[in-house]
Amino acid sequence: MKELYLIRHSAPFVKIKDRGRIPFSEFSKNMILSAEGEKNASKLCNIQELSGVDAVYSSNSSRSIETAKYVAENNNLELIVDNRLNEREFGITYIDELPKNFNYNQFRDENYKLENGESLKEVNERIYNLLNEASGERIVFCIHGVMLMSYLQTICDVSFKDDKFKVSFNGKEIMNGIMSNPDVFKIVFDNDRVIDIQRINVI
Repeated sequence: MKELYLIRHSAPFVKIKDRGRIPFSEFSKNMILSAEGEKNASKLCNIQELSGVDAVYSSNSSRSIETAKYVAENNNLELIVDNRLNEREFGITYIDELPKNFNYNQFRDENYKLENGESLKEVNERIYNLLNEASGERIVFCIHGVMLMSYLQTICDVSFKDDKFKVSFNGKEIMNGIMSNPDVFKIVFDNDRVIDIQRINVI
């Protein structure tokens, strides 16, 4: 048996003047948590399922590291930063260059991508590669919302409309609505087969 905990990072501080003029890759990597986001991230320490984990991995973004640190410190573990968990490469310089239908198209077609960007299929391959290499029976990945939902789409029934997700597994509804910051999903494997998925309430 193996347990994977997928944590969407807590809410970042976004009230920055002219943020649309900052190159997106730079802005995305360096966004810190808001004061409320920091408070909510600390609540991860209160989740019993996140105690006694074997490893905590994070993307290289500030908001993911600042979220994952609570789980790592609570378990007396070093935080492992792995670029395979990084935000998807959108293939843009500024955020306003994204097509208006980008969010819809990316979940409708896993191969959809912009000229210099990544598809969600490529993003999922990064997750699978790291999951196969990660040692331990109980592992935490602190990642980004699109990546998390894209991975769930490979093992669940997922529909997306108006920024809302409906997720079910083996006929059981896991989620119906908007993702939280942070958000936690527990995935249980029997060898390579997923046998259970739960959404764990944080806030």
